[in-house]
Amino acid sequence: MINNCHINMSGMYKNRFDSMLAKVSKYYPDKNGSITASWVVSGNKYCCKNDLLIIGRAPIGPINSITINWLPSEASNKNKRSQIIGLIRAKAEDRSKCPMSWVIKYGHDNPICNTNKSAFWRVSKKIVQRRLVNYSGRNWSNYIAWSNLYKIVSADGGNPSRTLKKIQLNDCVELLRIELNLLNPNNILIMAGETWYQPFIERLDIKVIDSPGCFIEKIGQYKNCRIIFTQHPQSRRENYIDTIMEALRG
Repeated sequence: MINNCHINMSGMYKNRFDSMLAKVSKYYPDKNGSITASWVVSGNKYCCKNDLLIIGRAPIGPINSITINWLPSEASNKNKRSQIIGLIRAKAEDRSKCPMSWVIKYGHDNPICNTNKSAFWRVSKKIVQRRLVNYSGRNWSNYIAWSNLYKIVSADGGNPSRTLKKIQLNDCVELLRIELNLLNPNNILIMAGETWYQPFIERLDIKVIDSPGCFIEKIGQYKNCRIIFTQHPQSRRENYIDTIMEALRG
């Protein structure tokens, strides 16, 4: 288990991210508009008191407090891709403040995003606070790592189209593999729904050990990582926190 909270992604991750941007630039036409992307982020206290990686479908709203938009064709140039990756990575790995602090920063009425109105972040907050013994502070997001199954979305918001998902899928699988191997969490919570996570289960050879049904759809194992697969919490009653807590290891 990694004890250093300041986790930065490897060169292998950067190279795979570059491959993904190049592929999207080739097969996703500019007529669909500008796109943006997210990098995996670990809070400053991740691994110190909590080892939970939380994964969503795709980035929506502010990405680490910064949004970098570009037309797909712009990333056909390697120097441009390097510039894009540098800007995204710099914000995600900036340790001058916790790179996960944006979740709390946007937890109020805000023209960009309100994470308190996001079922994904409300559920995440409740779970983290329950896992932290004698926790009395408000910086709960510092204790987790966060990623998304799909990294690239339309800059206009919303989830990626079927076409955009297909183009980036193989690279996203390999990016997730690197994330799991480097972050090495005991627990992973993927709140996305079966149609979103199933392609990743198959390609990562994740062993499904239980299928409880209802909100928790599957429980899987990847090396030392226990993975809880759930429905997406949007528009569902948030009365399943106890069930998730029971499924998480330790």
